[in-house]
Amino acid sequence: MTAGRAASPLTSIKHSGVPWELGLAETQQVLVQNNLRDRIIVQTDGQLKTGRDVAIAALLGAEEFGSPLRLWS
Repeated sequence: MTAGRAASPLTSIKHSGVPWELGLAETQQVLVQNNLRDRIIVQTDGQLKTGRDVAIAALLGAEEFGSPLRLWS
């Protein structure tokens, strides 16, 4: 993969229309099922526009929240 905004892994392009809540919920579920959840920190960014979005992300398992310009933890 090359650097730059246009460089995205094929899986990102394939799932580009999926709501972030579904992706986060599935990530949390798979990590827990495989006993890997305690080994990583889940970050969300990009589509968090309101405090409600941050609260939903926290309920779904995110630990750090941000946008491309700023990250809150």
